[in-house]
Amino acid sequence: MQSYILILDSNEFLIGLLDKKSASGKLLDILEEFTILVSEIILEEVKENLKLKSKVLNAFLELVYSGFFKTIQDAPAEELVKKYSSSLKKADALIAAYCEWLEVDFLISENRHFLKGFRPRKFKVRKAEDFLKLF
Repeated sequence: MQSYILILDSNEFLIGLLDKKSASGKLLDILEEFTILVSEIILEEVKENLKLKSKVLNAFLELVYSGFFKTIQDAPAEELVKKYSSSLKKADALIAAYCEWLEVDFLISENRHFLKGFRPRKFKVRKAEDFLKLF
């Protein structure tokens, strides 16, 4: 199996941790098969969304500290973020800029802004279910 470099949008973590039987949950079960890059913005989004669900937040933090991820501290160049700002909201443009800057193969997301009409040249965008079909 080819080893892909992935960025998972925060919604993949949220869906996957809350519903282990979902495609996102199945993807979280096989993270060791891939190189997973996680930016600080995605970490913070997930933590914020899970702050009232301590059990699930703890499961997320365990996942983060398990060594399956490479956490990215630096940010992409502002010009790269601006490149995506015309077609995406600010946070989404930042995630897209990370994907290009880090030369990922896939951005995995359930976000309609990424899935409808957004066709970057430098990486592919797939829903978890569609990505899993590749295997």
